[in-house]
Amino acid sequence: MVSSNKFWGFVFVVGVFTLSILLYAFFSTSNDKTEASTVQETSNGDLVVVVDDKGFKPRTTEAGVGTSVKWVNRGAGVHSVTFGVSASLENLTHIDQALKPFETLTFKFEKSGSFNYYDKNSGFTGVIEVK
Repeated sequence: MVSSNKFWGFVFVVGVFTLSILLYAFFSTSNDKTEASTVQETSNGDLVVVVDDKGFKPRTTEAGVGTSVKWVNRGAGVHSVTFGVSASLENLTHIDQALKPFETLTFKFEKSGSFNYYDKNSGFTGVIEVK
């Protein structure tokens, strides 16, 4: 009887180990084709920044004055797009938007400058360079 319990205990441990390896392989090889440094654009000309569980992609985005940037949450959890107070931008004093999975935020940049932002939930950072 004791050896039967050891056998099933061993099978359980091997099963859990195998399952954890498969889950790791599945989640670490996701289709992250958006990781390239090129900026995606929507059909209406908005630039797209993807936030997922690994960060902002692209991390630095160059945009022209008057361009809208659209952040899309493709992560499994809630992420945020948070800008602090900026004296150099009259139209951007504070943005602190939580994005649930698949939610978006769009903001139009009307002035040139370098605008740092971050995700309060993970600490990821990004920059919008408006020229």
